[in-house]
Amino acid sequence: MKILGSVSLFAVFLAGAAPANAFDCAKSTTKVEKAICSDRDLGAADTEMANAYAAARGASRPSERKMLALSQRRWIERRENYCGFEEGGVLAACITKETHTRRLLLQGAPESGPGASSPLIPVFLQQRGDAKHYDLDYALVRFANPQNAGEKLFNLQSEKILAEAPRGTHDHELLEGQMLSHEENFAISFASPDLLSVADSFHAYEGAAHGNGGVTNINIDMRSGSEIRTSDVFAGDAVNSLTLDCREQILTRKQEKYGAEKYVPEKDWSYQESTIAEHINDFRHWSVFADKIIVTFDSYAIGAYVEGPYECEFDMPKLKALAKPDARLP
Repeated sequence: MKILGSVSLFAVFLAGAAPANAFDCAKSTTKVEKAICSDRDLGAADTEMANAYAAARGASRPSERKMLALSQRRWIERRENYCGFEEGGVLAACITKETHTRRLLLQGAPESGPGASSPLIPVFLQQRGDAKHYDLDYALVRFANPQNAGEKLFNLQSEKILAEAPRGTHDHELLEGQMLSHEENFAISFASPDLLSVADSFHAYEGAAHGNGGVTNINIDMRSGSEIRTSDVFAGDAVNSLTLDCREQILTRKQEKYGAEKYVPEKDWSYQESTIAEHINDFRHWSVFADKIIVTFDSYAIGAYVEGPYECEFDMPKLKALAKPDARLP
């Protein structure tokens, strides 16, 4: 049996094609490759992902294809490093998850919703870093052939992010072995002809003790071609209700992190109720799904760095009951 595994992907990228049966399993060497070759389900998932790569390559501009290939090489390395130390069922589950996630990105597929009116395709920026250059790993999406104002606005957002990437040299003085880096990726949480919601996750290492990152959401009313604001969806009383609900969710999670010790908000320098209100009032913190919305707080926003990010989650039925009659929700 021949299926497309990791080794074959390196070869076909260099050749500029991606046939689904290019990989001879007799030549597999790594743990991930051997797992894919020995498991029919893993092989099928890898083949589907490879076919998605071929389709994305065909829809990409010539200038984008090199970055697509470089990104896929890097992703293969990451899958190998991330899953390769696992065994048995855990190894299979890891490969399945990573391959499935990559396929969705290559297809421009949303996590929920019926899909946009026009095809979405991935667009990448890759740069291997060194002492004077940032290591760049950007995985975004764009509309292949934008047809309306919403699709054109979204493409402008993607183009702006890529244009602002630090591609040139920098003058930071680094310790031996240090390297500055920027990572950014899009995850489409919901897509329909009326609404597109994309989580833009980013992480940067600028030479400090640790890197910093977060999530900014792009929520576009596809009919009007405008970014959605909280005031477009909810009136004041509804916003206040959601703010109080979010506050209770945050306090509950704070107490869980404190364990047996009683959590006292007044003694927590990092906790500010005004921050909760600010996030609820800014729709750029909202990730829309078909059945829920998640409001994300970046590291440092509402807690110490070691606490990690916080979230508030709202079920869609509750949100629709609070929303304006003409609100653009799933």
